Amino acid sequence: MSKDLPQFVIQQPGDVEYASLSPHISPKNEIERILALNEIANNIKNNRGLEKMLQQVTSKAKVLLNADVTFVCMADKEGETHVVSAVAGDIPIDEKQFDVPVMKRHAGASWGTDETTCTILNLAVEHTDTTAFTEQIGQLDISFGVAVPLQVKDRHLGFIFAGNRKPVEFTRSEQCLLSLIGNLLAAEIDRKRAEEDQVRLETVLEQAAETIMITDREGFIQYANPGFETVSGYTRREVIGRRPQFLQSGHHDAEFYKRMWDELKNGKIWRGHLINRRKDGSTYELDATISPVKNDRGEITHYVSVRKDVTEETNLRKQLYQAQKMEAIGTLAGGIAHDFNNLLMGIQGNVSLMRMEMSPTHTDQIRCETIESYIKKGADLTRQLLGIARSGKYQQVPTDITKLVNATLNMFGRTRKEIQVHMATEKQPCIAEVDPGQIDQVLLNLFVNAWQAMPGGGHIYVETQLVPVGGRHPEVAGLEQGNYVKITVTDTGHGMKKSIMDRIFDPFFTTKEKSRGTGLGLASVYGIIKNHEGSIQVQSEPGEGTRFKIMLPASTKASREDRMEPNNIKEGKETILLVDDEEMVVDICSEILKRLGYQVMTAINGRTALSVFEESRDEIDLVILDLIMPGMGGEQVYDGLVALKPDIKVLLASGYALDDQARELLSRGADDFIQKPYSVTDLSQKVRQILLPTD
Repeated sequence: MSKDLPQFVIQQPGDVEYASLSPHISPKNEIERILALNEIANNIKNNRGLEKMLQQVTSKAKVLLNADVTFVCMADKEGETHVVSAVAGDIPIDEKQFDVPVMKRHAGASWGTDETTCTILNLAVEHTDTTAFTEQIGQLDISFGVAVPLQVKDRHLGFIFAGNRKPVEFTRSEQCLLSLIGNLLAAEIDRKRAEEDQVRLETVLEQAAETIMITDREGFIQYANPGFETVSGYTRREVIGRRPQFLQSGHHDAEFYKRMWDELKNGKIWRGHLINRRKDGSTYELDATISPVKNDRGEITHYVSVRKDVTEETNLRKQLYQAQKMEAIGTLAGGIAHDFNNLLMGIQGNVSLMRMEMSPTHTDQIRCETIESYIKKGADLTRQLLGIARSGKYQQVPTDITKLVNATLNMFGRTRKEIQVHMATEKQPCIAEVDPGQIDQVLLNLFVNAWQAMPGGGHIYVETQLVPVGGRHPEVAGLEQGNYVKITVTDTGHGMKKSIMDRIFDPFFTTKEKSRGTGLGLASVYGIIKNHEGSIQVQSEPGEGTRFKIMLPASTKASREDRMEPNNIKEGKETILLVDDEEMVVDICSEILKRLGYQVMTAINGRTALSVFEESRDEIDLVILDLIMPGMGGEQVYDGLVALKPDIKVLLASGYALDDQARELLSRGADDFIQKPYSVTDLSQKVRQILLPTD
C-alpha cells in the first residue's frame, strides 16, 4: 500500500446479537431506518430497470448509513467485479476508476453467510489480491468501510460497499442494515437476470427459423413457436393441448413411432428424419431432435422438439441423384441409340433404293411401306433413348408453347373421347427455344399416362403461363434466374404412392403390364426437359390425381415454322464428298445420292476425307460429314476442311441427336444437321437447301 495513503481499515463484525444493539439506537432513528428500508424494498420491487434500481438503492443506502460514499460492484461472467453504480456526495468518484478487477476469490474462499456476522465481508481474511481495491478506496480518503456480498445460494453476484472519510466506525446496526439491503438487492438482481434470461430465451424461440415444440410428459403440446406455424400451416391456437399425431403423413409406420417414444421415455435424445403433413395436405420433410426435459430429481417433465425444414434440400439432393443417374444411363443409352440408328440407316437406305427402282404401282411398294413403318417405330424407340441421353436435343427453334400444347391436346382429345380436356392459356405468347417434336413427345407421354390412370374416364387440365424465377423453391430448384414457360398437366386419376412417384423417371421402371409400356416414356420426358435446361416436378397422392409441372427457359425471339416440304424429292448435279466410318452407310447413301443425280466421292475416315478433299477441293460443292468417328473425329475434320476451303458447305450427320458438338460447329459456320436414319426425301431437301437455298 502507498505510504502517503491513509490506512484503510476493514471492520470486523462484533459478537453481540442484533437485539442487544437496540438500547444504543433511539426509537425515532430506528423507525426512520425501518421506513427507509421499506422504501428501499419497494424501490427494488417496483423498478423495472436494473441501472435505475441500483442508483436509487445506493442513494438510499448512503443516507441510511450516513455514509460518505456507497457503490455497487457487479461480477462479470469471468467472476471479476466492477463498479456499476456509485453515490458519493461531495466525493468525486469516476466509475471508470473502478473498472478493473478489484477482488479475486482465492482457492477455497467464499463469502460469509453466517447470520451472526450479518454476512459482512471480511476482505482481509477471506480474499486476497485486494491491494488494488484498497488503494483505490484510499485515494478517496476513505478510512472505514463495510462491504456486503450480493449472493444467492452459491451464485456470487458482486457486493455493495459503504465508506466514511471521517474516523467513525459503522455501527453493528448499520452493518446489519447494509446486509439486509444487500440480501434484498441480490435477490432482485438474480430475479431480474432470470427474467432477462427468460426474455432472451423467449426471443430465441420466437424468432428461430426451426420449428420448436414443447410437450408435457404425456405428449400434449404446450408450446409451439412461429416457425412451427410457418412450416406446418397450423396456428398455435389450433395445436395447443393436442398430441402431434395430426401431423403424421402416413410415411412412417407404427413401429417407427414406437421406437422413437421408447427412446424418449428412457431419457434418451431421439434424432431422425420425419415426413409430416401440412394443414393444406402437402407433405414436408424435417431433420428432428427431440430431447427429454428433467427436473432436479431426474424425472422427465417435458419434451422439447427442434425440427429443421429440409424439404428443399431433400428435393435438391434427389434431383442431383436423379441427374447423376440419368447422366450415366444416358451415356450408355446414347451409344446404343447411335449404333442402332446406323443400322436403321442401312435398312432405310436399301428400302429407299428398292422403292426408287420399282414403279409406283408395284405390289412390293406396300411391303416397302410396311418396312419403313417398322423403321419409323425403331427410330421412335431410339428417339426415346436419346431423350434419356445427355445429347438428347434435336434442332431447337423458337416455338410458341401454347400453340404446340393446343395442337397436341386437340389431337389427343379426338382419339380419347372418354377424357374431357381443359386448356388455360397465357394471354401473351409463351415462346421457348425447343425441339417441337421432342416437346410434342413429352406432352403425348403425359397425356397418355393420364388417360391410362383414368380407365373410367376423367379430366385433364393443361395450363401454360409465363413465370419469373428469382427465389428458392422446390418447384424451381436448380434453375437460373429469369423468365420461364410453365406447363402444368393435371389429371383426376388414381394417383400414386410416394414409393412409385420416387421412381417414375427411372428408365425401364413401369407399373403397367408388359404389353402396355417399356418404361422409357417418363424417363425420356425427364431427359428431354433436362436437356432443354428446364425442370420437371410431379405431385401425387393415392386417389387424388397427379400433377406435372414443367419449366422451360422463355425466349424473346419470334416463333417460326419448319420450312421443309414433307414429300418432295429434289435432285441435283453437284459433287458431294460423303464421309462416314460405317461402310454400310457409305454404300447406301452414296448410291442414293447418285440416284438423285449427284457426283459422289467417299471417305471411310477423317484422314482419308481430308486427303480426298485437298486433291479435289475445287470440284467438291458439299461435304456430308459424320460427327462420330474413331481417330480423327468430325470436329477435327471440319476444322481441316475450313482451313483448306473457308467457304466449303458442310452438312453434319450423326446417329446421335443434335448435341453440344453439333451446335458448336453450326455456330462456327457448318450449314445444317441431319439425324440418322433419314429418308430420301429428308436428305434431298437438306442438300438442296444448302446448295441452292432458293431452289
